[in-house]
Amino acid sequence: MDGPAAGATTPSAVAAGITGERLILDEYKVWKKNTPFLYDLVITKALDWPSLTVQWLPDRPGGSSSIDDHSPGVPYVTRHLLIGTHTAADDPNFLKVASVRLPSAVAEAATAAYTAERAGANGAVLSGEPGVIEGGSSDVKNGATAAAAASAARGGTKFEDVQKIPHDGEVNRARYMPQTPALVATKSITAEVLLFDTSKYPAKPPPGASCAPTLRLRGHKKEGYGLAWSPRTTGRLASAADDGLVVTWDVGAPGGGIVSGSSSGGVGGGVGPTVEPTTVNRQHEGVVEDVSWNNLEAHLLASVGDDRRLLVWDTRASGRKSASTCVTRAHRREINAVAFNPYSSHVLATASADRSVAVWDMRNMSTKVHSCEAHGDEVLTLGWSPFHEAVLASASADRRVHVWNLARVGKEQPVEDAADGPPELMFVHGGHTSKVSDLGWSPTDEWLMASVAEDNILQTWMLAEEIADTALEAVPDTGRGMPATVDGDGDVRMDTPGGKEPAKKDAGRRGQPNHSTAE
Repeated sequence: MDGPAAGATTPSAVAAGITGERLILDEYKVWKKNTPFLYDLVITKALDWPSLTVQWLPDRPGGSSSIDDHSPGVPYVTRHLLIGTHTAADDPNFLKVASVRLPSAVAEAATAAYTAERAGANGAVLSGEPGVIEGGSSDVKNGATAAAAASAARGGTKFEDVQKIPHDGEVNRARYMPQTPALVATKSITAEVLLFDTSKYPAKPPPGASCAPTLRLRGHKKEGYGLAWSPRTTGRLASAADDGLVVTWDVGAPGGGIVSGSSSGGVGGGVGPTVEPTTVNRQHEGVVEDVSWNNLEAHLLASVGDDRRLLVWDTRASGRKSASTCVTRAHRREINAVAFNPYSSHVLATASADRSVAVWDMRNMSTKVHSCEAHGDEVLTLGWSPFHEAVLASASADRRVHVWNLARVGKEQPVEDAADGPPELMFVHGGHTSKVSDLGWSPTDEWLMASVAEDNILQTWMLAEEIADTALEAVPDTGRGMPATVDGDGDVRMDTPGGKEPAKKDAGRRGQPNHSTAE
C-alpha cells in the first residue's frame, strides 16, 4: 500500500497535534493559577500581529529623574517599549513605540523605594500578589495587589501604541542607540539596515505614507537578525546576516559616511541617504546569527553563526582579515545568540540550537566555563541583567524564558529541587504558548522584563521580590549586583572581602518547572 502523499496530514499526526495543543493549554492554566505566588506583576497584551523584537527604552535618562507621568497622587508610572510587526500578505509593517502603565508601587519596589509601603492598612504584604492583567486593559484578576487595584480603578494599567513608523517588510530586529535613544536601527527583509530618528516622525503616519528611513546602511547582500550598537562608541553599529558577513558602520563619524540620497524627514516616501560600511568581515562559513559589542573594551566585537563558530574581532586591526579569537566548535549545533557581560570585559555567553547556554572567559577560550542546560528546545536569544553581574536570561522555542544565577553553579540543592533543574536555574517564566522570539531587561526597573512570542503575545513581567531575594541572599552588596568571577577550575564564584564564600541554599521556588531534558 502506498503511503500518504507528501504534505498530507495523517489522522495520527492530527491527534498528536491536538494532544500537544491541549498539553500547552493545560500548562498555561497551571502557570496562570500560580502567578500570584511567582510574580509581582504580569501584563499580557495580545498584539494585532506578532513582534519578532522587543526592547525597553530608557525612560530615565542617565538613571536620574523620570520623564514619565509619575507624580504624587498618580497611581502609575509609564514605561516605553520598542517593538515591530510581522504581518501577512500585503498588510503594511511598522516600527512601533508602545507605552505601558505600571502600578507605581511595583515600579517603586523595583527601584528600592518601596520598603516603607510593603504592608497595606491591614498589614497585608503587597509584593508577591500581582495584578495579572490581560489584553492591556485595566482588568485586574484574582489576587491583585492593593496598588494594582487602585491603579486600575483610576484607569491605571494600560498598553497602547504611541508611535507607528512605516517599515519595509517585517521588523526582524530593532535596537536603539544607547547614547541617543531616539535613533533606532532595524533589520528588515531587505539586505539594508534601516536607521530611524524617531524624534522626526509623527505619532501616526499620514495616509499613503511609505517607509522613509533617516539612513539606509549598505553592506549586506541578504537579510538577517543580529544587530548591536556599541555602548562605548557613539554611532558605531554592527550587523549580522544570512550572507555570512559581519558588517560595521560609524554613523556618528564626521560626515556620517553618507554618500547619496536625501532624507524625506519621516513623511511620505523617499530613498533616503545611504551609508557605506566601515568594515566587512567574512570569516564565518554560513549564516551569522548575532553580534555583540564588549561593554568595557570598545574595540571588541563578538559574532556567532550556524557554522558553530564563536569569533571575537579586534576592530583596531582594520587591515586584519581574520578574527583575533576563534572557537570553531563552540556548540554541538548552530549558535543563535551572543552577549558580553555588562560588568566584565572577559565574560560572554552564547545560546545554541543544542538547547544550552554557554558561558565563556576571554582569558581562556579553549573550553567553556559552564554550560546551562534546562531548556527543552533550541535557545534563540539571551540577555544579561543590567543590575546583577551573574544573572542572565534566555528565551527558547520551548516557550520558556529562563533566568539563571551563575553564582550558584555547583551549589548543593535538595533532591526535590534537583528535579526542577540545576541550582543556577533561578526562575522559569512559563506564560507563553508559542516560541519566544525575543526578550528584554528593563534598564531602569530591577527584575522588570518583557518577552514576545510567535502567537502575537507580548508580556511584561516582574518576578516576585521574595524569589529574587532568596536567590541572591548570600551575595554581598557591592553596589553593582553580583560580583561573579571565573576561577581556574572553571567555576563561577563570588568575590567576598574574606575570600570565596559558598552561597546558601534557596527555597527551590523557581516559577514553572521545565521537565524537558537537554540533549
